[in-house]
Amino acid sequence: MEATVPGAAEARRALLARARSHPAWLLVSVGAGVLAGLAAIPQARLLTAVLNGGFLQGQGLEALSGLLAWLLAVIAIRASAIYLGTHAGHRAGERVARELRSDVTARLLGRGPAYLERHASGKLGAEILEGTDRIEPFVARFLPQAALTVSVPILIALYVLRLDPISGVILLATGPLIPLFLWLLGTLAEQRAQRQWRALSLLSAQALDALQGLETLRLFGRAREHEQAMARSGERYRRTTLDVLKV
Repeated sequence: MEATVPGAAEARRALLARARSHPAWLLVSVGAGVLAGLAAIPQARLLTAVLNGGFLQGQGLEALSGLLAWLLAVIAIRASAIYLGTHAGHRAGERVARELRSDVTARLLGRGPAYLERHASGKLGAEILEGTDRIEPFVARFLPQAALTVSVPILIALYVLRLDPISGVILLATGPLIPLFLWLLGTLAEQRAQRQWRALSLLSAQALDALQGLETLRLFGRAREHEQAMARSGERYRRTTLDVLKV
């Protein structure tokens, strides 16, 4: 009996559950990202003070040395936080992708050779290698960035609200529109990425099947026909890839 193929929403929930099984690195990535986002506030204030003192008030380097030292310190802290967040996100993504790849391989091997013979081995290989490789950036970049997209703008808007209530209210009112537009773009990109993935799976299956049955194709004079089919699949994959890049 064949296993039911999960839908996109169910697969996303399962992937999120796997990501939650490694919370330490994700929390470090999100925390470092929040620190880097909040560090932009004192960095902007210090940079403004330096420019104001140097260009408008005519202060010399000696008078601005203290502000410059603090500015460099904040820049160093922000750069370190960005590096730490990126590194932690990649560590989490690597663990989830490696764990999922091992589980998928074990389940396929557990089904036995009869199951593999009934399915295109090239397509299965593409799904295991390419599919699990795409999980790493989802865990490493998308999940932390999704948390930062919600938390950091709110914190910055609250800070602006304390300095200038009118500007703060505008930010709080228009801020929710940004995730809405991002969701619309993400939905469109997901649809086109699914088409690209189907085209890649077909191309991989045809390529491996051609290598496995090359002698048979030559024997029956079907090599040229199969070559043209692969060329059409390659052109389809090229068009779908360009559609994804256009989003």
